Amino acid sequence: MDALKHTGEATGQQVSDKGGMKSASLKDLCPEDKRRIANLIKELARVSEEKEVTEERLKAEQESFEKKIRQLEEQNELIVREREDILFVFLF
Repeated sequence: MDALKHTGEATGQQVSDKGGMKSASLKDLCPEDKRRIANLIKELARVSEEKEVTEERLKAEQESFEKKIRQLEEQNELIVREREDILFVFLF
């Protein structure tokens, strides 16, 4: 079947595959459809790059928030210790 498929592609003919559907190549498309495909590929590349940038920014923000949470937890522990020290001084 591959030999027939390659022969069909070489002559520009469409050949049925196992499912009965005809296969086609890019060269069988009209120029407008080729432009559409090219634009879709460019858009996919742009969106993929934008996704990467967004993921990196999200990771940086998450790390920043985690650092801030650790700082606040440390401050909270310090305040609790100071409170306990003050209560100890006033009670004894």
